[in-house]
Amino acid sequence: MSQFFKILAPEVLVLLWIVSGQALAHEMSSPNFKIQRDSINVGGFRGTSNTYILEQTVGQFVSERLMGSNFIIRSGFQQTFSKPSIPLPPEPEGGGGGGLLGAVGADPFPPTIENIAIDFTPEGQIVIIFETDELTTAEFYFGLEKLEKIASQEQPATKHQIKLEGVLPGLTYRFEIRVKDLKGQETSSGEKTFKVEPLPDFLPPANVRDFEAVPGDSQVELRWQNPIDKDFAGVRLVRSTVFYPQSPEDGQIIFEGIAELFLDTGLINGQRYYYTIFSYDRARNYSSGVTISATPRILVPEEVVLPEIPQEIIPKAPPEEIPADIQKLKLEDFDFIQDSGLRYPVDGVITIEPTKPLLILLDYDKVPEVLKTILVTLRQKDGKVFSFLLKIDSNKENYGAKILPPEPGLYDINFTILDFKNQSTKEIKAKLKVKEESGNVQSEDRETFLIKVFQVIQNFIKNFKIMLGSIIDALVEVVKKILD
Repeated sequence: MSQFFKILAPEVLVLLWIVSGQALAHEMSSPNFKIQRDSINVGGFRGTSNTYILEQTVGQFVSERLMGSNFIIRSGFQQTFSKPSIPLPPEPEGGGGGGLLGAVGADPFPPTIENIAIDFTPEGQIVIIFETDELTTAEFYFGLEKLEKIASQEQPATKHQIKLEGVLPGLTYRFEIRVKDLKGQETSSGEKTFKVEPLPDFLPPANVRDFEAVPGDSQVELRWQNPIDKDFAGVRLVRSTVFYPQSPEDGQIIFEGIAELFLDTGLINGQRYYYTIFSYDRARNYSSGVTISATPRILVPEEVVLPEIPQEIIPKAPPEEIPADIQKLKLEDFDFIQDSGLRYPVDGVITIEPTKPLLILLDYDKVPEVLKTILVTLRQKDGKVFSFLLKIDSNKENYGAKILPPEPGLYDINFTILDFKNQSTKEIKAKLKVKEESGNVQSEDRETFLIKVFQVIQNFIKNFKIMLGSIIDALVEVVKKILD
């Protein structure tokens, strides 16, 4: 047990009391909550991410709006108030006795609790921050129906921070802060509340995998594997005779449902058909789309028909029609994100983990408006080609797609930049390496291991600075009182 904090935690919720030399005042990032308050000050600068949103409803607003994605935290409570001060014993004659309290001198006023705020740590956890106008110890009471003491701070300080973990959506939480100064005078914040509510879902599921087309006489058999996302609701299969459909509304919708096979009949032999399949969730968020094409034909008797491997069917744009921005585009301009971490290409090879979804992004501003779409083609071990689109998000910030990695191995992956004439304006070739499954740290690449070690060291230094700052703050306050 550290001398700087004491933790008394129930089974579900864990609170950490941190004596901080200064309140949070930097950009926060996180993915699952939105905080709205009535009379709590919202601390910190603007923070954007997918864990929290801070937003005020009434009262003084002391920071910008913090954006996020999956939950809302609403708080509503009255202003702080002070309990009657506890009478102090008279000072000893001569004024110099009484140890530390005698040196501080008489103080007829109880401490004041100021600037109560709900904020986030950089790791995305909810924190409650407050200040007192003089050195105080503090106690924190928390609960759903009944307030119970769950944390106490015994080191006097003026700036305080409490970290909350395990807060669940859909519940209204209550809390109260009680502080005591060096004279024993007490103040309470009064009972306050906040509630966590789910936000609308804007994240699409992963694309389907193993999309295949088997041509036949006046028909094409299409098969695939649905994604494993928990909120997966179905797929939409769209067909065109011109080019790959770019959106769920671009072309003729020929199937919608949760099946993993569809027979497209009544087709013209010798005509190439282009298909894009989009997966969607219960909120109707569509994936970027997976593409394939096939040409139905009359079969030779007893012919064994295999899935068609499309040949090069995308014409190249004349050099004079290719914008300079596209010509200078390179592999390093793309972001490869897996398990909340970037996967950097090394010598043209992107190394990723198996089973975990891979997010591929390209900054929207990297390419000009004449761009139509980006087609990504993954050539698998058996020669099959798996192609998918990078879709522009609703805010026009990124082209992106989320896919499930193929089996462990080394694959060719090509990025083809298409214009509005369906011409290839740029092709970037690379390799995708999917590592073997292993829970052993030794299987991690050296770069990932070093990054994790650096993060551990960085967190240790940050926590040490916080504790050191609180000690210095407390000493400064004591010296000021003595000098006064």
